[in-house]
Amino acid sequence: MIQGGLRVLEVGFARHPKAKSGQVASALRQAVRLLLEEHKKAEIGLTIIAYSDEENEASRRVLTAAGFIPSGKIKYHTKNKTEDHFYILEN
Repeated sequence: MIQGGLRVLEVGFARHPKAKSGQVASALRQAVRLLLEEHKKAEIGLTIIAYSDEENEASRRVLTAAGFIPSGKIKYHTKNKTEDHFYILEN
């Protein structure tokens, strides 16, 4: 049972043009691991959400490699013409 409640965070990332292959995925996995460990110690439930542009296959691979579960599509902003892929990671 989670004593401290539930926290919901949104994660975003962008690859620097000079970044080496795999750096974004590695950074996201490390950040997620740290967040999950710290929230578990504090007995706080954690849900992390993320969005990926419909055409950005690389971002979707990064998210799934970090443990995020594809959870459908949604318009991140009402003015967007296309829907973004929506991902969730929970502890």
